[in-house]
Amino acid sequence: MGHVTVRQRNQITLPPEVVEALGLHVGDTGEVSVQGNAVIIRFRSREAARAAVERAYGALRGVWGTTHEEIQATIDRDRASWNREGI
Repeated sequence: MGHVTVRQRNQITLPPEVVEALGLHVGDTGEVSVQGNAVIIRFRSREAARAAVERAYGALRGVWGTTHEEIQATIDRDRASWNREGI
């Protein structure tokens, strides 16, 4: 599909056809591993990343309270419990 060259600071550039085939965009991230003499890069699609965030969104809702006043009271209580003598 194409060739890459290791450049200064260990950088490589993916060939355009690879970027297009994977639907990659600037800022996309991947996980790198080595199998024998092969480098495997598994990119996480933007859709997969967005789905992960959406699954976690709201998971802690209500833990510190449900109103602004309840949340602020929890924060104030926690801050008051900190040992500040070592600071």
